[in-house]
Amino acid sequence: MHNDIGALILRNGRFGQLPDDVLEKFDRVTDEYCVKSTSGCGYCVVSCEKNFVVDVPGYGRRRVKVDYYGLAPLSYRMDVYDPKIGLEFSYLTTELGLDHTFGQLIALAMELYEHGIITKEDVEGLDLSWGNVEAIRTIIVKTAYRDGKIGELFAGGLKGIVDKYPEAAKYAIHVKWMDNIPQDPRGNPFYNFRYAVSTRGGTHLWASGLSRIAHELAPPNAPLEQQMSVFLIVENFVTLVNMLGVCNWAWSAYTTSMESYKRKEKALLKLYNSVTGLNLTINDFYDAVERVILIERAENTRYGIRRKDDTLPERFLKEPLRGYKTSHPPYPDLDKRLDLYYRLRGLDEETGIPKKETLVKYGLDYVAKDLEARGILPR
Repeated sequence: MHNDIGALILRNGRFGQLPDDVLEKFDRVTDEYCVKSTSGCGYCVVSCEKNFVVDVPGYGRRRVKVDYYGLAPLSYRMDVYDPKIGLEFSYLTTELGLDHTFGQLIALAMELYEHGIITKEDVEGLDLSWGNVEAIRTIIVKTAYRDGKIGELFAGGLKGIVDKYPEAAKYAIHVKWMDNIPQDPRGNPFYNFRYAVSTRGGTHLWASGLSRIAHELAPPNAPLEQQMSVFLIVENFVTLVNMLGVCNWAWSAYTTSMESYKRKEKALLKLYNSVTGLNLTINDFYDAVERVILIERAENTRYGIRRKDDTLPERFLKEPLRGYKTSHPPYPDLDKRLDLYYRLRGLDEETGIPKKETLVKYGLDYVAKDLEARGILPR
C-alpha cells in the first residue's frame, strides 16, 4: 500500500516508490522464508507477528519474528533487496540489543558517505556504498560492542552523528530525535501530520488507526479545517486505546467503518465500567484523553520543547519525493496545519504550550501552577 501511493522511504527519503517487479520479488522471496505461522500476545486472534526461519551466519538456523515496520529499515531503506539478508539483520540486531530502526541510522551514514561528509577514514576503511551487506553487518556488530571508531560513532545514535557532522542535519530523518517514521508524510500529508505533533517524536503509534475512516471523512481535497478536525478524532481515539492498555492494532488500526468505531467505543466503555465499578460516560473518557495529551505536552515544555520542535525532517519540507509512477511535492502547509491543531487543542499558537485556561478547564490547575512556577506560563 505504501508503495502504491509512493510513500516508502528509500535511500534515506530520496525516493518513495519501487518498480513493481522489485516489490513483487521482495514479497515472493519473503514468503519463501515464512514458516506459515504467526504469534503475538496471549489469546489474541490477530497474532500480528510473522514467524520466519532463516540461516544466520555464526548463529545457525534461527526463527525471526518481525513485522513490516521492523524489516523495512533493515533492508530496502539501505538498498538491500534480499529479504533473507533483512531477516538476518533483524535477528542480529535483536540478539545484540539494538532496535530494528538502527537501519535508518546506517542509511543516513550511507548518504553522508555518498556526499563525502563521512569518509573511509572515519569508519575504519569501510565502504559505505548503498546496499553493502558486509559493511552493514560490521556496523551492527561493532556498535553492539562499542568497538573502535565505528562502534563509537553509531553508538551515539542519530544525534551523535549530527553533533559530529553538522551537515548531516539536513539529511537526518527524525522528529524530536526519534527516527521511527515508516511512511513518508509527503505521500500522505493529512494522516502523517501525526509525526509532527507526537509528544514522543517520529512514532507511527501516536495516531495509528482509523486511517480509512479518516480519509473518508476528510479526503485529500477537503479544507484544512476539516482535515484537522478529523485528525483530532483519530488522535483522541488512539490515545484512548493506549490509555486502556488494549491492542492498538485490533482496536484502532483495524477499524474500517464508523459503525465499527462507535461499537468499539461503547465496548471499551462497558468493559472499563464493568471492571472498575464506575459509571463513566464517553465524555468522561475523552476528557481523560485531553488531560493525557495536555500533561504530556506540559511535561515536554519543561524540557524546552516548543512549536519549533513540532516539525518534520528538512528533506520532507523542502524536497519533492520521487517515484517511478507517483511523485509528490514537498510537505505542504505545515504551519497552517499547526495553527489549526493548536487552536483546536487549546494550545498557544506561537509556542505550542498548553494555555492556562485549557489546563484549568480539564482540572489540571496543578500543572498550570507548576508551569507558572517555572516561568513557562505567565503568572
